[in-house]
Amino acid sequence: MTKLEKGSFTSRETETRKLAYDEDFRAWMKEHPRAMKTFLEIVRSEEFKNAVVGNVIERGGIKVTLIESSYDRGPRLRLELDGTNFFVKIEKKSQEKGFAWGHKEFVDSQKAKELLAGLSGVEVYESQLGYQTEKESFFISKWIDLPGIQEYMDMLIDNDEEGNEEKVFELRKKNREIHEVLKDFFDINDYNMFYDPQTDKIILFDISRPPMGIYIDDTRTPDDPEYNATVRNFREFKALIERAEASGEVIGKISFDNDLGEGESQGWEILKWLADKYPKYFDGRTELKVHSANPVAREKMQEFIKYCRKNKEALAKAKKRPYPLDEIETK
Repeated sequence: MTKLEKGSFTSRETETRKLAYDEDFRAWMKEHPRAMKTFLEIVRSEEFKNAVVGNVIERGGIKVTLIESSYDRGPRLRLELDGTNFFVKIEKKSQEKGFAWGHKEFVDSQKAKELLAGLSGVEVYESQLGYQTEKESFFISKWIDLPGIQEYMDMLIDNDEEGNEEKVFELRKKNREIHEVLKDFFDINDYNMFYDPQTDKIILFDISRPPMGIYIDDTRTPDDPEYNATVRNFREFKALIERAEASGEVIGKISFDNDLGEGESQGWEILKWLADKYPKYFDGRTELKVHSANPVAREKMQEFIKYCRKNKEALAKAKKRPYPLDEIETK
């Protein structure tokens, strides 16, 4: 199990599930020990399955309101208990559609907070919990009862009072600054921003980044824009993977080259190191390719990837072992 504790949140990851939560939310759950069990009973009930937008279901002090129902993704809810309100997003469909699931959205929101720390007048919504398996996902954040930024700017324009035009210009300028800082994120749009006129702050929500794509080559650069990180040697690759593991970054694809470094064998060293240290990347969720121009090495590396995928459970359980394919030449 991978465990990350950073600031006020904790992230845990196994081969089958991922969980991240804010420490304050954990304390809240301890104060309401039956809350999550009751909530799950509600959302898995026949009454909820037959609910339409606007329906309210109450049980054990918990009130769940269906606020949006998406046929190709999952429901969005408002959860209320003891005067505290949360927004809940449930995903049921495949992650192949490119939407962020609970754990990833939680981790991505924390990264956005780090990047925006130096930009005044901007906040990221308060993520409380992110949980995902291969079949379902839950994301919980604090409920935000504020106008959208576009709605607020439209109100200023319609009122046509002194100073309104300058305020709209200021907010649009801030919007552009946010886009520049979060240029690697999805959906940084007006409809994913609230505005708090009391604090004069823009609050972002629905934040996620595309999965990282790593291209390993000491001379070439990829044509595919989904490869958004290029590394030139083993040292750079190792550092990138370890940073991604520490921050909860999702790696969607890796493309390997054989002829790297002194002796032109670092490609094999990278592949073997990855299988030894992080066998989870061979479980089928990360796309692994070989683009080496050397046809013999390319075929052997592809066979090695197939072997690791076929024996992924044994790889995951083994810590120190003789290497399974030592008989294969690596040069």
